[in-house]
Amino acid sequence: MKTRCPACGATTSLDALLGHSEASRAFLASLKLTGELAAPLIKYLGLFRSESRDLTFERTAKILDELAADIIAKQIKRGHHFHPAPTAAWIWAINTIIERRDQGKLQLPFKNHGYLYEVLTSYKPEYAPAQDARPRTHAAVQAAIAKTDAQRAADQAEHERLKHEKPAVPFAEMMAFTQLNTKQPERGLKNIPAEHLMAFVAQHKAPNETLEQCYQRLKALEPQEQGATP
Repeated sequence: MKTRCPACGATTSLDALLGHSEASRAFLASLKLTGELAAPLIKYLGLFRSESRDLTFERTAKILDELAADIIAKQIKRGHHFHPAPTAAWIWAINTIIERRDQGKLQLPFKNHGYLYEVLTSYKPEYAPAQDARPRTHAAVQAAIAKTDAQRAADQAEHERLKHEKPAVPFAEMMAFTQLNTKQPERGLKNIPAEHLMAFVAQHKAPNETLEQCYQRLKALEPQEQGATP
């Protein structure tokens, strides 16, 4: 049986949806896309869904994967130029796009991220919510924006590296782990809430381990309760 996520419109089987919330958080966490950016990204995903065709989880994973490196690098490349893109820029840009959608100004569904990146290029720091009202000295401002050519080159090199770096955990592996937990509700780790299990395992996973292998390793390290069968 197929069903749809009410947030982004992605479809999957019913048993997979039972773990959808956890899978989504873990997938975003694996791409370091958690925090205040997570909610806008879910809204952004909905812009890729057409009225006649559902958005699959595979497509959802691909869309997020395409953005991950630039979000982590905090800059984007548009044409031959690099533009700063802190977290506040992504939030502002997505919210701006959602407002334009609500005003009927967009042609949907989106096919790529071109429109998002075009909006991002117009971001200015003053668009970000104020977090510190204390005035900054001229010296502090200059120190914050001053970068040597070597630093800029290093930033661009890191940006390109991140664009080709794969997520720590494949989306399909996370969905399989979630389905296994759903079918075996007795699974778990001591003092770790069920809804945080996969995120916890992903954080402690060794580079050569799968989620399930890491879970079994962590489970084996837990002290057995007295009277429990070894």
